[in-house]
Amino acid sequence: MAADRQSPTKDLARLGFRAAVVVVAALSLLPVADWIPGEPGTNIPPPLWPTYALWALGFSLMAAVAWGAAKLLPGRGTGGATSGRARKRRKAREKGDPRKPPPGEPRPGLLESDWVPLLLLLVVPALLYTRVTWGVFDGLPLHIDGMTQALQAHIFAEGRLSVPVATDPRFFSSSLMVEHAGRAFSQFPPGFSGLLALGIVFGVPWMIPPLCGALAVFALYRLLRTNGEAGRTAFFTAALFALAPWFAVNAASWMSHVPAVTFILLGSAALVAAMEAEPPSWLLGALGGAALGFAVVIRPLEGVAFGLPATVWVVGRAWRDRPVRRALAGFAGGGALLALVLMAYNQVQHGSPTMFGFELQWGPEHGLGFHEAPWGPPHTFMRGLQLMNGYLLGLQLLYFDAPAPSLLLAFAALLMVRRLDALDRYLLAGCGLVILGYISFWGEGHDLGPRYLIPLAPVVAIWTVRFGGVLAERTGREPLRRWGQAFVVLFLVSGWIFGTPTRWFVYSRTDPLRRVDARVLTTPRARDAVVFVPSPWSIQVQARLRATGMSRQQAEWFYYRVGLCKLDVALAQLEGRHVTDPDSVVAALRPLAADSASMLIDRLAGTPGDPYTGLGEDHRAARTLCELRQSLEKDEGGYMLLPFAAQLGPTWTGAGAIVAHDLHEEDRRLMAAHPDREAYFLKAVRLRGGVREFALEPLKPDSVQRVWGRFEELEKEASVF
Repeated sequence: MAADRQSPTKDLARLGFRAAVVVVAALSLLPVADWIPGEPGTNIPPPLWPTYALWALGFSLMAAVAWGAAKLLPGRGTGGATSGRARKRRKAREKGDPRKPPPGEPRPGLLESDWVPLLLLLVVPALLYTRVTWGVFDGLPLHIDGMTQALQAHIFAEGRLSVPVATDPRFFSSSLMVEHAGRAFSQFPPGFSGLLALGIVFGVPWMIPPLCGALAVFALYRLLRTNGEAGRTAFFTAALFALAPWFAVNAASWMSHVPAVTFILLGSAALVAAMEAEPPSWLLGALGGAALGFAVVIRPLEGVAFGLPATVWVVGRAWRDRPVRRALAGFAGGGALLALVLMAYNQVQHGSPTMFGFELQWGPEHGLGFHEAPWGPPHTFMRGLQLMNGYLLGLQLLYFDAPAPSLLLAFAALLMVRRLDALDRYLLAGCGLVILGYISFWGEGHDLGPRYLIPLAPVVAIWTVRFGGVLAERTGREPLRRWGQAFVVLFLVSGWIFGTPTRWFVYSRTDPLRRVDARVLTTPRARDAVVFVPSPWSIQVQARLRATGMSRQQAEWFYYRVGLCKLDVALAQLEGRHVTDPDSVVAALRPLAADSASMLIDRLAGTPGDPYTGLGEDHRAARTLCELRQSLEKDEGGYMLLPFAAQLGPTWTGAGAIVAHDLHEEDRRLMAAHPDREAYFLKAVRLRGGVREFALEPLKPDSVQRVWGRFEELEKEASVF
């Protein structure tokens, strides 16, 4: 009777689960965002019908080839049975001598041992990702998030949490570095910067991302094995995860998403081991709680998304099984310790245990929810759905980078599976919370594909591998298991043959102005010098905006609503009048945004496209000034200061070269502040591979005085108020 009463509830839960899978699958296959009026769409250029045609053809061809290959495969495949059944087999073996399988059972192969998976799933991925790090990214951080966290890592490596704000921040300012209460530090949580700091101490910071990626692969293998999965199936799943082209390229980049997944998987594996041990282990529970807690310290949203269902799981087990309370106690202690560390860091850095650097930098509008954004359009549920549609479509395209939809086999397995075990429910709940979390986040994340969805990567691998087994169990036709396994292998191989080489070639050619060799700045000649980096005109104006003392949110608001030339001239005039109060600067600049409706935005770059918006023919001096700045940028190149700071640390403090933005006529102020130092200009000389090398060119005030004087004359003549 009790089972009958529970049956409708279970049926309803099963129906709800399948409905959720269908919704996510639809968002990953259909350009829903393009059918909803308004921005931002899917971020995938139309038309999409050629992609669908390619998918249909590729899927059909691979299905046919896989069927032929399945006929040649031996009867014993990589498993694919659900983990619950695999656990029963493991427990049955444990009743006897674990070294001797029961009669009729095949002897364990090499993949059942410990050292072979350790070699193949830790060492080999680490070597692969290291090769990608240097072959695609030149061993450098190329994205602003990674560069900012690398800069913070240098601060940590010096034994400090922050450094004093520069006396004249115009020369050193960066948009994601917080300048608060006289101190400068990264807006990001400290976890990934802490890991990079270890690499800096040992002189190999580039090794940290590949090592984290390899640890994630091995942690997934251990998680599945501890949960009772057969060795061959667990190995195949981890290998598929390791070799998925999209995960591999992200594991080689200096971004925090893969390290967060690493500690989620390490924590999950330790937690399962703690609950399955005889007796349950408080130490493994503590390691699991600490690892999941450290994932929160790296990326709070992802860490909490998996930490919450993990807590529900272990509490539920402890409620039903008294000995598991030992594991629960350890899990709670380990998690609480890392939570206290993060809260203490927030208190010291941001002034409140619950205040993160994002909010301190950009205000409460940066947080999750549907509200005004720090800049850009207000964030609504519909906009969040549009963003998620773009992410899931990108994941469908890029996970295998094959000429077929990457997630189709995984979704099919999820819709056909009869039963989910506890680990499945936990991982899927974490993925669901990640999706919901990023629907409620206003910012976009399309660098290196939909990087916000990296936590879904191991779960996609698990269910892609299970496709054949689930299909065979559903139909009762064992050959379909081998067909599914062959299909998965073809997905992986076709991606590496057809998609990955081109995509990685494109990645290796992106961001050329951030691929810089900073070693010339550590030579004896530069050690006691002031070195000016030729910076893009837009970077100079943004740095000057931030240096007025206005909030980062206000600076971004003006940058996107006032033409760059008009903004440059206005700032020069305010600086000439010695207007330094932030409120007065904001009040003076705000009327200039009246023509913001006519601003042209470069959709691909995400930056204002026409720098002369709002200027008429009568603004001749302003136009001449800006054309001269553009001419200098074209002649000298335009390099962000942040790539140099990511390699050298904050150069405005301590010994060594002081490396600063070249602000032309304002440079004399920094030179006057350091009269005992030689002044140099950083000049690009040659490319070595994809990396730009530089030479130090002496900066002689007499030779540049003429240009500086012309700038000042034009600034006096120009007027935009």
